[in-house]
Amino acid sequence: MIKNFNLLIRISALLPLVVGHSGLQGQEESPDYSDSTEVDTLEPVYMFGSLFTPHQVDTKEPITFLSPEDIELMGVQRPIEALRLQPMMFGAMNTENDSNGGTGSASPNIHGLGTLRTLNLINGRRAGGNSAFNLQPGGFANYNLIPQAAIAGMEILPESASTTYGSDAIAGAINVDLIRRFEGVQVSGLYGDTTSGGGQTQQYSLTGGFYLDEDTHLTLLGSFYDQQVIWARDRSLSSTTDFRSRGGTNRGSSTFSGRANLRVGGNPVQSVLAPGVDFPTSGASYVPYNQSTDAFNYNQYAPVIPALEIANGYAALEHELSEQITLYGDFLYAYSNQDNGLAPAPWSASNAPGLLTAVRASPHTPVAPTDVLDVSYRNFEEGNLLTQFTRNAFRVVGGARGIVDDRWEWDSALLYTQTDFKANISGISDARLLIPHINSGLFNPYARSVTGVNGGIAFDNATALNAASIKARDEFYENLFSYDATVSGEVFKLPAGSLTSAVGAEIRYESIDATPDPIWGTRQNLGGTGYASPFSGKREVFALFNENRIPLISSEQKITGIHQLDLSIGLRYENFSDQGDDPITNLQANNRYDNFSWEAAIQLKPIESVTLRGSYSTGFRAPTLFESYASDVFDFPILVDPTGATPPGTPIPTLVRGNPNLDPETSQSWNASAEWQPEPVPGLTLRATYYYVNVDDAIANGAQFTLDNDPSNVIRRPDGTVALVNSKFFNASSLTTQGMDYTIEYERPLSTAVSMVTTLSVNQVISYEAVVPGVGNIDFAGNYIDKRSNNLSPGAIPKWRGLYTLFFFVYDASLGATVQYIGSYNDDSSFTAGNQPRRVSDYATLNLVATYEFKDSGSALLNGSTVAIGVDNVFNSSPPFAAGAFADGYDTSLYSIQNRFIYGSISKKF
Repeated sequence: MIKNFNLLIRISALLPLVVGHSGLQGQEESPDYSDSTEVDTLEPVYMFGSLFTPHQVDTKEPITFLSPEDIELMGVQRPIEALRLQPMMFGAMNTENDSNGGTGSASPNIHGLGTLRTLNLINGRRAGGNSAFNLQPGGFANYNLIPQAAIAGMEILPESASTTYGSDAIAGAINVDLIRRFEGVQVSGLYGDTTSGGGQTQQYSLTGGFYLDEDTHLTLLGSFYDQQVIWARDRSLSSTTDFRSRGGTNRGSSTFSGRANLRVGGNPVQSVLAPGVDFPTSGASYVPYNQSTDAFNYNQYAPVIPALEIANGYAALEHELSEQITLYGDFLYAYSNQDNGLAPAPWSASNAPGLLTAVRASPHTPVAPTDVLDVSYRNFEEGNLLTQFTRNAFRVVGGARGIVDDRWEWDSALLYTQTDFKANISGISDARLLIPHINSGLFNPYARSVTGVNGGIAFDNATALNAASIKARDEFYENLFSYDATVSGEVFKLPAGSLTSAVGAEIRYESIDATPDPIWGTRQNLGGTGYASPFSGKREVFALFNENRIPLISSEQKITGIHQLDLSIGLRYENFSDQGDDPITNLQANNRYDNFSWEAAIQLKPIESVTLRGSYSTGFRAPTLFESYASDVFDFPILVDPTGATPPGTPIPTLVRGNPNLDPETSQSWNASAEWQPEPVPGLTLRATYYYVNVDDAIANGAQFTLDNDPSNVIRRPDGTVALVNSKFFNASSLTTQGMDYTIEYERPLSTAVSMVTTLSVNQVISYEAVVPGVGNIDFAGNYIDKRSNNLSPGAIPKWRGLYTLFFFVYDASLGATVQYIGSYNDDSSFTAGNQPRRVSDYATLNLVATYEFKDSGSALLNGSTVAIGVDNVFNSSPPFAAGAFADGYDTSLYSIQNRFIYGSISKKF
């Protein structure tokens, strides 16, 4: 159930003291809150979204809390899935569902403002450091590295939290609270399968907790998750790249064996071998290439959801040093492996230095060498282009908290996080090893993937490619070290209550190091992409912060129309010092940033049942070390050539560079909310929240922008097709979004043994606009442009999203129904049939879950056991087709093509 924040405050305060488990997940039991005076004696635990402890202040920030019960009854198997169901989560986000560009990493995106503007926390501290690969958040901000069995709750604050947590919290923050005290031993297992093929999933966990002595408690957990591959060919939507029957175009590739760009009659002609012709003997062997009928369907070879394997270990220790001081620490380890695969690697002779010269001089050249402008090929003989992404990450925290003089509470801790990321690539060749075979005639670059004899010269492309085959390996290393200390308490009494203040400081060190395979720097790779050269960066951050809660009017003052009035003020100063080399000049380019963020919020209760809140805050995001210092990164996005010379669907070579001259992003946010808990209807809460966010100097990598507006950085071949786009990160003026979040919650006991909890959450996007230099205003609200085609895009921005949950608790059984709704939006007309407007249809799914806990069965084997069965996507709804979506025909950020999934689980508590 999605609980109101008052309940969250008390849960957060009591969790560390509770020993036991919930009937569903084996986590801490929900305590009895009947005696509210208990909270004054609890050990200090800082609450999410504030520097204060829960019992120091009362707040109405619009925080959504997801308990382990919620996560299970919503029918999800990973924490990221629970977050992606939330209506305020939309827009482009890295996801493990992405087969083309995904690395097994997954991170949330609040209000479509971007994964790098959504700060992720674990137990109130940063989950990871800088970008650990490309533009993906680092460390355990990759939620696939967090074991679901270890989660005691997740909290979402969908408004700027920069004054509390610093850089990166422009859109808001998400905190994952891990279990801290578990008593006993619990074993859990889950198995599920799709009804459409592939995606078999199994998940196991073992959790134990006990007291080492009367003052020391230890919790241990291990878990394993495995999901098998789902092939694109096994889903009707993704089985083909020819989307003409759905209102799109043929998004297949124009790069495959048998393709050539030739000069015919003095004019360049996109050509392809005629049907039935395996290799050319003259120019007559070719016919003009037609994208609609001749494009290669790479989805017949590729996964739509790659296989993913995750293993975790977790430990939490707490020691009561005295009645006033508690020592604590936790350790989290994760290993993940994603086997991602694409169709056989495509390449063109013009991509590698010296290769086109050899192709023209080949004994198999069917026309005059000067009439050969380019030749394409795919390494079918080597199988799929395979990339194995592996991560090893760990996070360790050690700290102490306590109370001084029963008035001041303090917390201080050290944090260290390290991530080692590797990408192992196979299915590619080295042009330098292939050129001798082209010269000898053993490899025929003009042929389809066949063997044969041409003009008395035998060729065997498989033998030649296997001789030139190589494997590449990229490594990326990231770490973060921080120390923070906070003190909070009552300063003095005011007529309306106690003025409380919190002050703190943080020191943080971050670094990244990328070691690419040498093949990328030579540009002799035939297929595959990577960094051209090594790069590294370091960052030091110093921060001072303060938060104040000032009661202005209380209920005791009995002022008509004002039951309570409070003012909150937050301040934060940050100093950044970055070190790295300019990727263009290779000269040292150190940067320093200073930022001062502040927030003011006022909370009014005109009557006890109504709470009104308004706030204004500024935010800040420093460029990631990747954005500042990344060396040349080769990629092949599907861009739209404004001249039309490059066939639609052609992967266009793009060189992306970091930019040490980037300015930090700054933001201004307005939020206003109203909450009503009507006394005549106990258990009912109505809430509406308005948000407005403006981001100045938004950072983007605009490859499409460069192609459209900066011809000086576009290199074209003699036939006019794009050979290379030189792009870099830049500050794209600003982006602005505003919208509404609506929530209706209702909890009602139906009898002494039956209760019901239901929640309806809705997000409405009112506007989402970007101002881009040289382009002007771009309206993204209700529109879709795939971020892989245009990095300036925030992804799909549906104007309406909704989530409805209905949970019943009947004796020892629980029943859950979850309905997700995603509204329709405009497709990208660059990829629709005839470039005509079309709508991506709305979408809804239903998840059903039933659980039963054996308590008094009379069987020792059954007692303490909980069984669950569930069906996700009951009606097997496939994602709606989007012509603008790259590769799979749907937006992988908003939907999953897993479709219907049936599973069962069992846990046993000893």
